[in-house]
Order: sequence, then structure tokens, then C-alpha cells
Amino acid sequence: MSRECTLLTGFSSTTRQVDGIFIHSLPGEQMGMRPGIDGFNKNKITRIIPSNLLGLQEKEIMKLRKRHHHFEITYASKAVLKTVKTHGFLIISGPPGSGKSAKAYNTAFMLEQKEGFTILSVSSPEDIRTNFLPETKQLFLIDDPIGKYTVDNLICIQRWTNEETFIKQTFTDRSNSKLILTCRSYIYKSGFSHKLSFSPVHCDLLSHNLKMTVVERANLYHRSKLLTFLERLKAGDLTCDQNDSTPLHVVSIKGYDDLVYKRFQLKTNQINLQDKNKRTPLFMACIGCPDKVIQTLLAIDSSSLHVANIEDLTPFDVASINDDVSTLIILLKYDAKVNRKDKQMKRTALQRACDSGSYNAVTFLLTKNADVKLKGTNGLKAIHIACSKRHLEIVELLLKHDKNMINECDDDSRTPLFTSCESNQQNIVFMLLKNKGNVNKTNVKGASPLYKGCKIGNENIVGKLLDYSAKVNVQSENGFSPLYIACLNGNTKIVKLLLHKSAEVNLSTEQGWTPFLISCSKGYLEICKLLLERGANINTGNKSSYTPLPIAFREKHKLIVRFLTELGANVNEVNRKRSRHCTLPV
Repeated sequence: MSRECTLLTGFSSTTRQVDGIFIHSLPGEQMGMRPGIDGFNKNKITRIIPSNLLGLQEKEIMKLRKRHHHFEITYASKAVLKTVKTHGFLIISGPPGSGKSAKAYNTAFMLEQKEGFTILSVSSPEDIRTNFLPETKQLFLIDDPIGKYTVDNLICIQRWTNEETFIKQTFTDRSNSKLILTCRSYIYKSGFSHKLSFSPVHCDLLSHNLKMTVVERANLYHRSKLLTFLERLKAGDLTCDQNDSTPLHVVSIKGYDDLVYKRFQLKTNQINLQDKNKRTPLFMACIGCPDKVIQTLLAIDSSSLHVANIEDLTPFDVASINDDVSTLIILLKYDAKVNRKDKQMKRTALQRACDSGSYNAVTFLLTKNADVKLKGTNGLKAIHIACSKRHLEIVELLLKHDKNMINECDDDSRTPLFTSCESNQQNIVFMLLKNKGNVNKTNVKGASPLYKGCKIGNENIVGKLLDYSAKVNVQSENGFSPLYIACLNGNTKIVKLLLHKSAEVNLSTEQGWTPFLISCSKGYLEICKLLLERGANINTGNKSSYTPLPIAFREKHKLIVRFLTELGANVNEVNRKRSRHCTLPV
């Protein structure tokens, strides 16, 4: 008997049955046992597999896939995945019930999904040799490689010893081949690795770094209880709670795709039911990001795709905020609206992705004709939002998409550069200046980016703006100059920078306050001296006729009073503004 079949590795092969044995060989190759790489099956790629091996493999993996739907991500599972990505050979040890195999298979499924690895669950090193394909991404899994209860199984140890060279050559620093072993803690501690002369990376689930936390244990316990409860529900039990949430809402956000359809079958009218926050089961699924649940719900009924919650956010908005591109792809297949604005903040999915720093979502939405020039509340565009939220890479991405956005204004005439200065986003300011952002564009109140840089007190931003020819004497609508703001805040370094660029020291506000007057009022002696060196008038008063000396006297700044009197400030002005029985401090 001869037929075509697909191997676990994904290659097409010819299969012949001989005396109860399936003989597999790739097209164009001769049959025979392959010796490997570097002397092991180097030239031939035929393999002999027992007739029931492929079926058992698939059944076992399918069973584990079903269990994996309920896998709870922990710090340890993340650490194991990170470790196996950089190492070819890994051993996970832990006590019975610690989840060794679950973590191993979670790692395998993640690598299968994200990097295209083929999973092979085997029981011995000979199985590895038999199924190994050098040019294919393969991940082998073996539970209890020398047994569960003893390290004295000489037959098992000898089998591993015989394949020691092959194992080392196959899984040492190989990106395409991975081997994960799991064993009980006492097996590992008894010297399992030393007996085999292996050096796998060890992940000890009892170690301080990988041991489950109290919170993780509690989550697993509650999840188990919840699953048991949900699986036992009948149609009459599917009622709403005090928040109008149904069990379908719960299984949707938790990602239990196998229970979603069962709950729907019991009560079909709950598929689009909204809770008190107007969230549908589909909306909840998009919060939790389980793609299979989302696909199931949309396949049943896609009408909730455009149903918004109490904040007028749709499932598409939520996926954009969560940076979940896979969900965005699914929703677009069902005709989600890319440029829809919510009714409260008038923001699109792109703007919300810019706000949350969802770089992947922004990248994807730009390829789907998301309009970068649509305005939200106060005329904010995507680039203004990204600038205010410190998302440099997204700002660069938007400018790469449309370089003319660099000087776009919102309803208050604020440019991206102005917004970045206002929000103290130094790196973004530098990048925008380098890309020719308008350094002197003022907002509706006449404030410039330099004014904002002085107000937030960042001398690096102020210095860079001045390097790009920012106008130093531009006053806002109330007459505040950058120098006045720097003096008001007592920022000596910025005052020096401005004076070095010839800032005018006697510019006054609408109320007649000069930089020198406000410095005396605040008690900034060093700044007063710097201003005086540049020609500040010590007797110029505001519109209420207060000059520097009486103001310093009123605010009890003794050093400023002494400084002014020594310079010959008008003492009679002081006497006219205070009680005639008061005298100046000496």
C-alpha cells in the first residue's frame, strides 16, 4: 500500500506500510535510516516511524492544546519562554503539580504560533534522532526523561549516554532546534544532568525567581472554581448580575472560547446584551484580546461590531488602545470603521492608539488609510496627542507618513513643537527642531515654544530652542516675556541663557511688572544682580506705583532691601508706601 501524507514537520512524503510499519521518505530521496548531522543522518532524510506514532502524537498534542485554552500566564511561564528563545536545550524541574509540563507546552505553543516551530512530543533520545530534520524548526518535548521516581534507571541513562554527542551537536546554540525536558525536583537534585554529562539551562520552579506568588496561586484557584461553575450552568442560570453582566460576558473576557458557543446555545438572545457600562460580550473579548473568542462571537452574530460602550468606544477602539493588531485584522474583515470618531472626545482609533503608545496599532492603521488630520476635542490631531504623551517613536512614524504634519496647529494654534515644550518632552522637541519645526509659532495667547520651555524650567529645551533662533523677546498677550517667566520661577540658569542671547531686561507686563521687579518681589538676589549688570532700572515701578524697594520691604526680603539701598534706591518711596512709624532694616 502506498499513499501521500503530511508529516508532523509539514513536508509531503511518500508512505508505505511494510509489516505494520510506516516507512516515510521525502520525494526524490532513497529510503533508509538517516544518520543525522555531522555524521548523524547527514545525507539521507528517510525515516522509519511506527504506524501508530503519528496518530498518538497528534492525539496527545490536541489534548494539550485543549487544556492550553485555560492556561494562566505567570511570571515563571514568561521566564521559561524567554529562556528557550535564546537557548536550544532547557530542563524544567519542580514538584508534582507545579505545572512543569503545562509551562513546557505553553512555551511550545507560543513558539509554534509566533515563530513557526513544529512540536514533537517524544519519549526518548532515539525518537529525537528519528524525527530530526536539520532545516526545519522543531521543538522536542520529553517529560520525565529517565522516569518519575528514580535516577538509577541504568537502561534510560545508557540510552541518553549513547546519544550524548548527537544531542549536544543538535541543540547547542541552534536556533532551529529546541529540546525541553521536564522532571521532578528530586530527580534533578539527585544529579540527573551530571549523570548524563549534559548542560541544559535549568529553570527551577522552586527557585525564588520562578516560584508562584500568592497572587498567582489565588488567580489559579479562582480560575479553576470559575471554570467548574461555568461548565455546570444551565439555561435557567444564565441571568444578569447587579452590573447586567452575563456568564457570556465573563467567558468572553476570560478567553474561554470553548465555553462561548456553549453559553450562546443555551441562551441565544444574550449574544449582544450590554452590561451597565454598555459593553457587549464582543467588547469584553476585545479587552481580554482572545482572538478565538472574538472570531467565534463575530461568526455567530457580527451586529455588535459597531455597538459602543458608555464612553462611546467600540471594540475597534479597544483593540487599538491595547495595541492588538491581530484583533484589528479580524474586526476589519467584518467591516469595522477605521476613521469613526467617538461622541465624547471626537477621537478616532488612530488617535487613541497614539494616546496609549500603541506603536504596532498605529503602524497598522496607517496602512489602512487612517486619516492623520482628523481633529478631536480642541482640534487635537494624532501628532499633538503623541507629542503630549511622550511617544517619540510614534511621532517619528507619523512624520514619516506625512512630513507636513510637523507644523499642524490645533484649535489654540499649538504646533507639535509647542505641545512638546508644554509637556516637557525634551527628546521630541529635539527631533522636531531637527526636522524644521517652526520654533517661533505662537499660540492664540501669543505664547511661544520658548515661553513654554522657560515656564516648565527645562534649560536643555530652552538652550536648544535658542540654538535654532528662537526669538527671545516675544511677549504673550499679557506681556509676559520668556525672561520674565524665568525670573518669576527663579531659574538662574535659564536667565543666564536668555541674557546671553540679548534678552531685554526692562520689558514689562501689562501691569507694569519688569523681570527685575518680580525678582525683587520673589527674593532672588543672584538674578537681581544679573539683571542689574544688563541695565535693569532699580526705581522703575509697576502700574500701582510699587518700585522694587518697597516691594522687597513688603515681602521681608532683607538681603534684597540691603542690596537696593546700597545701590541708592529711593528710600522715600518706601516711606510713602508704608506706615510712617516703620523704619528700614539695617
